[in-house]
Amino acid sequence: MNARSSRATLLVLLLLSGVLFGCGAGDRVRTLNVFAAASLTDVTLALADSFAHHHPKHRVVLSTAATSVLARQIESGAPADVMLSANPGWVERLDSLQLLDGVVDLPVTNELALYRRIGASPGGRVAIGDPDHVPIGTYARSFLECTGEWTEVYGRIVPTSDARAALRMLRTEAVPAAVLYVSDASALEDGFRITRFEGGCAPVVRYVGAAIINSQMPEAAAAFLNFVASEAQHGTWRAFGFTMRADSTVRSDA
Repeated sequence: MNARSSRATLLVLLLLSGVLFGCGAGDRVRTLNVFAAASLTDVTLALADSFAHHHPKHRVVLSTAATSVLARQIESGAPADVMLSANPGWVERLDSLQLLDGVVDLPVTNELALYRRIGASPGGRVAIGDPDHVPIGTYARSFLECTGEWTEVYGRIVPTSDARAALRMLRTEAVPAAVLYVSDASALEDGFRITRFEGGCAPVVRYVGAAIINSQMPEAAAAFLNFVASEAQHGTWRAFGFTMRADSTVRSDA
């Protein structure tokens, strides 16, 4: 798969830092290409906006899709500077291929939940990220296999290209229910019953950031990773429904 053929990616262009305060007219604004898991879309937009205030010589171009799609694009040479992943396994794969220049455990975690529209009959279709390659679908299948419910649920699944696609299906009433992250509640209006995936089978959701070794701006990529993982940004993460972790670590020698 190459970057051109994989246009399922949602491209969100942030034209940041249009005016450079305190900079000469000849200074050049440089683009930082950030690839982020679809479930991180809203919070990454906010973090990128904040980053621009601190680094006004950069604009951020954000591309979002399932982590697996982004990883394969990077393998194929897509011009990414930073990747924010919803599954550490894909980062480990890129690391094994010597495509990374630094890895950061992001300081947050998340939970899965079944969102069902109030009044909808139980037993209907359920939108979920494709369990074969989308992190939220992989997490959900692991949970349901552990609880013994996977066989019953499997026939009702509507697989989607990423977590945000499942959210859109639920929002537009294409399905009565969806498996989403708890953080997605902020993107929905009232009218849903939310059942969290809890107990010993509940997955541990980890988010990982990585700088790409072929980045044209390695210093800016490292600065962005350190910024989004910093304690100063904990409030931004919390505002978008994420839970802080106490054990996040930084590794600069991927």
